[in-house]
Amino acid sequence: MVKKRLVFVISILLLSLLCLVSCAKTGDNEKSTEGYENNLLMVYLCGSDLESRNGRASANIEELLKANIPANTKVVIQTGGASSWKNEEINPYLIERYEISEGSLLKLDSKPISNMGEKDSLFSFLDYCNTKYEKTNKALILWNHGGGATKGCCFDENYSFDSLSISEIVTAISESKIGTLDFIGFDACLMGSIEVAYALKDYARYMIASEESEPGGGWDYETVANSYGKDGLEKTVESIVDSYYAKCEKNQVNMNATLSAINLSKTNDVANSFGNLFKQIKDNINDIGLWQISKSISNAPTFGGRSDYETKSNIVDLYKFADNLTVYERESNALKSAINNCIVKNKNGVLKEGCGGISFYYPYKLQSEELQQAKDHVVSSEYKEFLLDNFISISNDLITFDDKGSENEHGAFEIKLNENSVKYVRSVKYSLLEFIQDEQNILVPSIGSDVDVYNDSYGVYASNFKGRWVCFNGEELQCTYLGDENGYAVYSSRIKLNGEEKYLRFAYSYKSKEFVLLGTWSGINEQGMADKAFDKLNKGDVIIPLYYYYDENFERTTVEGNRIVYGDKVELSISPLKQTYYQYVFVIEDIFGRLYYSYTAVLKMNYTYEQLLENPLTEKYDFAAEIYTISQDVTLIP
Repeated sequence: MVKKRLVFVISILLLSLLCLVSCAKTGDNEKSTEGYENNLLMVYLCGSDLESRNGRASANIEELLKANIPANTKVVIQTGGASSWKNEEINPYLIERYEISEGSLLKLDSKPISNMGEKDSLFSFLDYCNTKYEKTNKALILWNHGGGATKGCCFDENYSFDSLSISEIVTAISESKIGTLDFIGFDACLMGSIEVAYALKDYARYMIASEESEPGGGWDYETVANSYGKDGLEKTVESIVDSYYAKCEKNQVNMNATLSAINLSKTNDVANSFGNLFKQIKDNINDIGLWQISKSISNAPTFGGRSDYETKSNIVDLYKFADNLTVYERESNALKSAINNCIVKNKNGVLKEGCGGISFYYPYKLQSEELQQAKDHVVSSEYKEFLLDNFISISNDLITFDDKGSENEHGAFEIKLNENSVKYVRSVKYSLLEFIQDEQNILVPSIGSDVDVYNDSYGVYASNFKGRWVCFNGEELQCTYLGDENGYAVYSSRIKLNGEEKYLRFAYSYKSKEFVLLGTWSGINEQGMADKAFDKLNKGDVIIPLYYYYDENFERTTVEGNRIVYGDKVELSISPLKQTYYQYVFVIEDIFGRLYYSYTAVLKMNYTYEQLLENPLTEKYDFAAEIYTISQDVTLIP
């Protein structure tokens, strides 16, 4: 009897020991490879215009078909959301489900077409997978465009680009009773925010998403399918991040790239630290001033659209914001520490070096309707109160001028801001336009905006017009300065690319004094959808610069420039402007993103193109033009 009891006790001890070994983790959310035998990767492929125009979803399906999927793992995709598919096996008039099986698409199910941007479509897919593959570990990837926490992702081309909101995603997962996902991935733009992560913290162990817009090629699905079920879970999410960045490098679109793997069990700590910081800010805002918060925001990386015509995204890197805000060092350091503990892996291109891997919504450009939406997504009541207290009812006259424009002793066009206004200034740019008079009309084409101004005295800004501008293969570009990023000035220019309107992004290195092409994208549409196709130019692409022209009645039209064929020789350069008259206007942006304008200076160029080409002006007070007149009349702003 004693022997039997002893054997029983030893058996229990051995069983307990085996359980401890099999449950050993390398991280809070980690599963050991042992006990990780049945796995299902679910890919929700809302093809949208990414597929119908360029076959992006079909290209990622091809990557899946090349994968050596582990024997313990199945990959199931749902297709829909596109008016047409490059892969001829996929019917655009149905919702279809396929298993990736031995390098082929094995059709499992088909249903009548429905809106992939609706909760019910995602629920149906999850419910199907949960029923058919009940006893499996599961991971979910949502594939399409993204728009951040306020706009969601998976914009269905067949249903007016309706999208899945974050609350719809949460509800679909919850109602499907699918359990805790191994990871939820967003192969979509702008989804790597604390608002999205916090909403999903109870539904997945990890979240993989990008703070910034993604290139059209998206993730490396061959690596995704190879790793899931073969490697430990933490290693899998790390490999997804690494392989994505490697793919961006290979395709030469990595300078602007970001991707993060986020441990969702740690997001409570980030949210609590975020709330503690904003409690201090909210309680002391009258002492420190909102302008100090705005300064920390302005010096942090922003993502997505960063000009008015691209539509500003109002998404800011949370880590760099906290790092910049030194007035509450203890709370800022606590938030940075929480972010570091939350981020398992993140990769950033050179323009995004220092980004912490997770963003947050901040009304960088005040948009009242969006603010009303965003306040329901924030992760702390303190931040919600801060937004309601400071952004709902605001003064209209934060920026006032002591001098809206005059000629200074050096012959430069100069403005003076009221001393109390300077702290509310986010940026000071100038807008440049050219006067052209033909036999019938005076036409004023916009050249663009930049920040090359003198600021030698507090609140005093003076022009530094050297008579040069950016050209692409000899063609002058209308371009807008977007901001400085890690030693680069970043610009955006409106173009037609192979007949389709796009924005050309490029950057100027302050160190090398050279330009680098970043890629092209379509900006953000009316539904808040950020274009995922941030791509490099290819040989043979036809580029036509676009310009805003104004007539004498101040009506604006778009005019096409000369055709450029992208080839072996590509040159972005700073070249002389023609000898004519120019309109120069200072544009001041306040901390709410509102714009204020100076008087208008009309400048008369003193040099010919050839003279400036041979002898560029380099001295501080050498100007290419003299002030012809200063006008208080209506200004023309691109």
